[in-house]
Amino acid sequence: MDRREVEGRVSDTAAEVGNTVSDLAAETETGVQGKLDQGKGMLHDLRAGAEEAMDKAADLARKASTVGGRAVARAGDAIERAGDAIQGAVREVGNEAGQAATTLCQQTAARVGM
Repeated sequence: MDRREVEGRVSDTAAEVGNTVSDLAAETETGVQGKLDQGKGMLHDLRAGAEEAMDKAADLARKASTVGGRAVARAGDAIERAGDAIQGAVREVGNEAGQAATTLCQQTAARVGM
């Protein structure tokens, strides 16, 4: 093999290596771009899912607040009714005590002869 043949083969091999590297770079770029596009789609889906979850959480918080407000109102009504019942019972006991005292005074007066 003479020098020209060696140079020719080296040149052909270098060109072949260059083409292979170029093809590999193009395939790598295509693969990376595909993965980036896939990642963008996944990110979009995640954002949409997160927004939906936040909306549901806010809705549940509003509902819990409403239920809590109703519970407080009902508890207030129950306390008011209990207070009214206690006042009625105290009034009744007071009336009965007053009647008992009056009866006792009358009986004592009758015994003493007043």
